[in-house]
Amino acid sequence: MKRNWIALAGLLMCSAAAFGQYKYVGPNGEVTYSDIPPPPTAKDVQIKSFGARIATADLPYDVRQAATKYPVTLYSGDSCPACDQARTYLKSRGIPYLEKTITTPDDLDALKKVTKDTNLPLLTVGSQKMTGFTEGALGSLLDDAGYPAASKLPQGYVNPAAEPAAPRPPDTAAAPGGAAARPPAAPSLPPPAAGNAPPGFQF
Repeated sequence: MKRNWIALAGLLMCSAAAFGQYKYVGPNGEVTYSDIPPPPTAKDVQIKSFGARIATADLPYDVRQAATKYPVTLYSGDSCPACDQARTYLKSRGIPYLEKTITTPDDLDALKKVTKDTNLPLLTVGSQKMTGFTEGALGSLLDDAGYPAASKLPQGYVNPAAEPAAPRPPDTAAAPGGAAARPPAAPSLPPPAAGNAPPGFQF
C-alpha cells in the first residue's frame, strides 16, 4: 500500500511539473509547481509557457521581476475599441504582455476557463482579473504588481505576436507569410468525352 501511495505521489508531482505554469522555491526551501502566481517571498521564480512567451532575460531588473511573478495577458477580440485602448496603454507604459485572441467557439471555451465573464477585453495581472478597460484600474493593478510607472523597455522591444486563446490544430495553423494553411487543391480533371456521360447526365 505504501509503495502504491509513493507511486501515486510521484505521478501527481510529474503532472504538476508538466502542467504547472509557475516553478519556484518556497520559504521552506521546497520547489513548488503551480498555476497560481507565487507569493512575494518566493525565490527562483520561473514561468513555464506552452505557447508564446515573454523573453525576460534582457529586461530591466524591476520589469523582469514583475513580469516573472505577475505576468500580464490581454484577451482581445475583433472590432473591440476597449481592447485597442488596453493594448495601447500597455505598450505606452512599457508592459511586457501576451495577447490571446477570441475569435472561435474554442477560443471562447478557453476564455471561460479563465473567467465566467466573457466580455472583452479581459486582462490578467498575475491572479488578478479585470474585465473591460479603465486606465486607472489597470494602472493600479500594475502598480501593485511592481511594474514601473513609465516604460523602461529596451529600445526596439517587441511583445510576442498575438495568438489564439485555444491552440489551433496543425492543419489550420498559420502558414509562413500569415496565410492560413490549406490542403492542396484537388487536381482538375478533363471533361469526359462526348458520348461517355451516364444516361440523363447534362453538362
